[in-house]
Amino acid sequence: SGPRDASLQRVFIRPEGMGVETSTWREACFDAVSFGDVLGGATAQAAITNCGERFITSPTRKVLQDSIYMDDLMLAAEEKIDTMITEVDQGLRKGNFVVKEWIKIGDRSDTKF
Repeated sequence: SGPRDASLQRVFIRPEGMGVETSTWREACFDAVSFGDVLGGATAQAAITNCGERFITSPTRKVLQDSIYMDDLMLAAEEKIDTMITEVDQGLRKGNFVVKEWIKIGDRSDTKF
């Protein structure tokens, strides 16, 4: 999205921080999706889809586009899953969308669940 789209969700902030009474309010807008934003999931899904269309080749693109739920991805492959993860990761990075962590079946990883 461009500056005009970002401008649709303008906020007012105090540049010196909240609670500073001498600070004047200024208009601002986010240049990235804000965590907890009502449109955050839909925006993330649109960004991932856009990166897939522009930077990721088939068949990985098809697998990616069929596996998006909000900002979560679930890639399925019978073989070469590491290659697919690398391709998706590189494609998303080209669009400035960074995956926090990849977890594969069998990995020992703490999750929030």
